Amino acid sequence: MFLLQNKMRILYQHLGFPDFRFQGDDHPYPRHPPLVCFHTGLTKFPKPACLNITKRLMEEAKALARDEAPSVFALVSLLENR
Repeated sequence: MFLLQNKMRILYQHLGFPDFRFQGDDHPYPRHPPLVCFHTGLTKFPKPACLNITKRLMEEAKALARDEAPSVFALVSLLENR
């Protein structure tokens, strides 16, 4: 378990991660988008860039929610492809 936690910490320091939150137990996902936030452990990574990535992820989540399409996998794929 320690090795896995250590690897996750190293990945977090070198990359960024999206954070998905679903409000309440009765959150009607995928009809409503999750709250998405992008963050990184890199101290030199510009904070405005994190905000721009978060904004882009939220726009995509809202567009997918309009079609009632699941968005978590699509958003992670979007980050992998960029």
